[in-house]
Amino acid sequence: MFEVLKSHKDLMYFIILSSFLVGEIDPIIYIFLVVLCLSFLIFGKSSLWRYLRHPFAVISLILPILIYGTIKSVEVSAAIMMFLSVMKYTEIKSLRDRLNFYSFVFLYMAISVILSDQILYLIYCYFIVYHIFKSLIEIKKIEIRALKYSKILSLSLIFTVITYFIIPQLSLGNLMKYRPKKALGGYGTGISPGSFNEIVKNNEIYFTFSPEESIESIGGYWRAEAFEMTDGRSWSNRYDKKDAIDIVDKNKVIGTINIINKTKFPIIRNYDSVPYSSSFKLKRNDSFEYRRPKSIKRYDLVREEEKITHVSKSSLSIPKSILNSKLYKEITSLMTGKEDLDVKKKINLLTKYFTSLKLSYSLEVEQSKENNMDHFLYDQKIGYCEHFSSAFALAL
Repeated sequence: MFEVLKSHKDLMYFIILSSFLVGEIDPIIYIFLVVLCLSFLIFGKSSLWRYLRHPFAVISLILPILIYGTIKSVEVSAAIMMFLSVMKYTEIKSLRDRLNFYSFVFLYMAISVILSDQILYLIYCYFIVYHIFKSLIEIKKIEIRALKYSKILSLSLIFTVITYFIIPQLSLGNLMKYRPKKALGGYGTGISPGSFNEIVKNNEIYFTFSPEESIESIGGYWRAEAFEMTDGRSWSNRYDKKDAIDIVDKNKVIGTINIINKTKFPIIRNYDSVPYSSSFKLKRNDSFEYRRPKSIKRYDLVREEEKITHVSKSSLSIPKSILNSKLYKEITSLMTGKEDLDVKKKINLLTKYFTSLKLSYSLEVEQSKENNMDHFLYDQKIGYCEHFSSAFALAL
């Protein structure tokens, strides 16, 4: 077996590389990866592999999508690229095939680095880059001088480091990351907003708002960034809001925002229907004035108001991970025979149901190996606002 692995050194290195995401990607993905690799090592030199290869290729593309119930997901992209890299390795017969395999490995590293904040993983990526260039030098058909090789390798490492540090979703400091996640109370730009584990309160001041009128007279409100789509693990927005904020001159100033620290934040729609802007940055201690548009004194109805006759199917889809949960079964039982009720009455039923669970609000949620909705609702019964909003949104 050792001799077999030694003859497939590139494959062995890639399997080690992919194993760093064991805590981030569904276990079924890794079970299939093991089956794929063992099948190739056992049947790779026989005619049987020609018949096995095509079903494996199809399953490699479909399985991650079926597991996560979505296409636009970092986990899905990483899993598919993982499978495609192994499939490409099984096809190596020429120098061009090997170069294609190395290209797939680079693409996999570029995607997977978003899912991991392990220092050890970054170091191993450096090793893979070094191994690839070293392998290319040893191939007689490719002649690269030592100095030129050193420059290429150095630039590749520098590019990888810069990319790793500028991605806002990543945080450094963990040598290994197989432990419960922490969620930060307050504004953040994490790739997985909210968590069902420990909540760390963040008292840092990002910006202050000084109204020159009372909040009641302004008629607006502030909120944290809101998401509209979930895969059962994290929340995201389906569409980017690119409208510019509507600033009108010669109106009364209703308030000034003073930025304490350099940060990124959204301007949210208020009751005056100010367009929802894209996020933007301001430097520390900068300020700006927002002037409210003039109030509309008269409305002229030129056509009948449009009514929504249907709801987008994608807006009602449920993550695959939720379908087998106790919450899903409880809500299904609760709503059986009540399909004809209007939305308001259904919300009232859900409100009564969640009230009956006697849940408590707290920033200090104990750490647990469980990271799902059922554990929060029926076992722990203590959570942060992210837990409540996620559970109610999925129930609705």
